[in-house]
Amino acid sequence: MRHVRARRKRSCSRCCEPPLKCEYAPEDPAQPGDVVAIGSDANAGEFLEADLEGLSIISSVPGQTLMLASSQGDSSFHFYLIGRNVRHLGSFLVDGVGDTDGVHYVPVPLGKQYPLGLLVVQNGEAPEPPDTDPVNGFEFDGSTQFLYIDFVDALRTLGP
Repeated sequence: MRHVRARRKRSCSRCCEPPLKCEYAPEDPAQPGDVVAIGSDANAGEFLEADLEGLSIISSVPGQTLMLASSQGDSSFHFYLIGRNVRHLGSFLVDGVGDTDGVHYVPVPLGKQYPLGLLVVQNGEAPEPPDTDPVNGFEFDGSTQFLYIDFVDALRTLGP
């Protein structure tokens, strides 16, 4: 795993018709009701690139909660501290993981290999299996896999 930084450029998102359809980085200037923020072209946030595909809430001390978010646009994972304010703590990449669709934290010590729990990340760019023949009438449409990571390793990316 390695630390990453997100792009910081101005973007705009606009809710359109039909409801729940949004336009990112519209051609015309921002209008009243638009969300304008520092971030990527595809989301109104400073660190995540669309799509946000997974969130894992990690309880810490009363009044503060750690949240881990999966950013599909750049296959990065971001830690946030949620208390009275929300603060981005840092981000990391997992070697070999791309087009990620999710993240989940299992907060149970699982022996010496996962002393603070297990982080499960989805890899949408997994290698193809040797056999891609249809299964039960369903055509092969891409590989996916889940990787297991020691939560301690993820926390180390935040630094001392």
